[in-house]
Amino acid sequence: MTEGNSKLVVTHIVSGDLWAGAEVQVYNLCRALKASDQITPTAVVFNDGILHDKLKELGMPVSLADESKLGPWAIARSISAHCKEQESEIVHTHGPKENVLGILGKELARAPRSIRTVHGNPETRLSLKRPHKWFANRKRSFHDVLPPR
Repeated sequence: MTEGNSKLVVTHIVSGDLWAGAEVQVYNLCRALKASDQITPTAVVFNDGILHDKLKELGMPVSLADESKLGPWAIARSISAHCKEQESEIVHTHGPKENVLGILGKELARAPRSIRTVHGNPETRLSLKRPHKWFANRKRSFHDVLPPR
């Protein structure tokens, strides 16, 4: 909560590359949070497009960390700068890439808390040929996968 503002500041990190499921959900969530008058939503969007424009129309602080021009470290630093400027108390990430870059930016900014959401179904087939995707989506523990000793 910023000085003179008793509302909780929640910063949303989202790709915004499409106007589809996750982006529509983030927009509706931010609109409802702003209307609640209890939370101050802010956002960092990775693509200039419909979501970026609609969030700005809500009158909320929105930063563009353009992934077509910035590398991962620059995006994380942009998230950090936004969080510091807005005095974010919670960073809410909305996707796998957003989770990684958003949490890095959160830590750099020393924001106290985070929420991580991954919307929709996995976009790639899960197989042992892509072990990082396979492990990230496993519902069992590693002990269930490793052979017994």
